Amino acid sequence: MKLKNYLSLLSFVLLLTTITHADQDIRVAISEPTSILTITGDDLQVVSESGRQLLIKQKILKITGNVQGLEVNDTQTKNNIIKIESSGLISLGKHHYRNSLELQLDKNNHNLITAIHSLPLETYLVGTVASEVPQSWPDETLKAQAIAARTYAVWQTSRREGKNYDVKSSVMDQVYKGVKNEHSKAVKAVNDTKGQILSYNKKPVQAYFHSNCGGKTENAKDVWGMSLNYLPSSSCTYGKSDPKYYWTYSISKKSLNEALSKILPGPITKIKIIKKTSSKRAKTLEIFNKKQSKKISGEVLRGLLGYSSLRSTLIDSIRFGFSEVTFKGKGYGHGVGMCQWGA
Repeated sequence: MKLKNYLSLLSFVLLLTTITHADQDIRVAISEPTSILTITGDDLQVVSESGRQLLIKQKILKITGNVQGLEVNDTQTKNNIIKIESSGLISLGKHHYRNSLELQLDKNNHNLITAIHSLPLETYLVGTVASEVPQSWPDETLKAQAIAARTYAVWQTSRREGKNYDVKSSVMDQVYKGVKNEHSKAVKAVNDTKGQILSYNKKPVQAYFHSNCGGKTENAKDVWGMSLNYLPSSSCTYGKSDPKYYWTYSISKKSLNEALSKILPGPITKIKIIKKTSSKRAKTLEIFNKKQSKKISGEVLRGLLGYSSLRSTLIDSIRFGFSEVTFKGKGYGHGVGMCQWGA
């Protein structure tokens, strides 16, 4: 289905709008708060927030934090915010970024540091489209992803105004892996849709998306308790080409007990789905040990077991074996909004 036809189906509530600030910068948190960061590059320079040069021509930077500020290669900077600059690429973990990063010390915990990368919105979207969907997928799918990702980014930017970042570079917002995975098809998708977002009542929508809905998308209210008219549950039969459409996840009873220990002390003897949403996802489950039981939402269970392990709440069965527990189900992700495999 072509993008324009897909969007026309949504036109009863949504408008395709062109924003005037498409070239604005977006601040991306590229790391979770951590006690140590290692950054590499060819000609790294460390400067203070005011621009004062602190260290020059470094290839490896090891950054930690304490009550006096950020410490770089055993040099105390006495700054809570520093910038790392380079004429080339800057590497953090497995990913690479252009020209500059900002490191911020947590105001409440002086051992924790967050790395933030600021870049133009449209440049960020090239990396996001390339990170979120395969290069081999049709151009129209990449264009739909570009519009969804741009809309989500603009919505989050307005929502997090006054905070030190706009979006996270993970599945908690949308995936951004830096420069290395950019490709020409992602560039074309972003350029062909430049500045275009989806709006409802003249405001950017909460343009959620997920990998595979398993046959039916989810109503936002059933997942997060939000009533969003433009995100109802709807049938989507196009995702079965996904080789992981059906999934099985097995976990040892010991690991299950540890994961659920804050909800109910083990040993866990049974998990039962007691309420489903309109799309047949597990809305509420009941967890049992030998003496009592506790109720838990499907999304909380996914969070405790791992979002990439328990791939969705569209659970068909839960079986307790001798030493492990096996979940079987369909789809991948929360199910709200655009199904990427369906698109």
